[in-house]
Amino acid sequence: MSPSPRDLLGLPLMAPRALQAAGDFLERLPDIEQAAVAAVERAQGALDQLLDSVRPIETELEALRKAAATLEGQLAATERQIATTDRKVAELEGLVAQLIEVAIRVEGAAEHFLDKVPGLSAERAEQRADEIRAAGRNPSAPPRRPDDR
Repeated sequence: MSPSPRDLLGLPLMAPRALQAAGDFLERLPDIEQAAVAAVERAQGALDQLLDSVRPIETELEALRKAAATLEGQLAATERQIATTDRKVAELEGLVAQLIEVAIRVEGAAEHFLDKVPGLSAERAEQRADEIRAAGRNPSAPPRRPDDR
């Protein structure tokens, strides 16, 4: 869009006002520049304060990251120990079950033996164990001879 001739006729009248406004602007330019510099300095100061506030937090976050990594490692080690303990407990349960089975078999064999030997019975074996305990002897020690007293 091009200016009309009538618009162009008004230019000489507007030029002095435009020059005056430009001169005023140029006179105020140092003040504007000074205000802009002051605003930038305030913003930089605020940014520096913010960064000074953030740096300790950043340091703490890094320490927390390291602590979290350490805890994760300890948790993994604990989980491995728990798994090992669970395996060992399962092994012990199996061994206890075997021991109970052996004890039941030994008890059955002892009853069978007592049933087959004339004059022996479970009641007589218990009486003899009570006699030994009453005498204060170790039941697994060899029997005393009458002259050992």
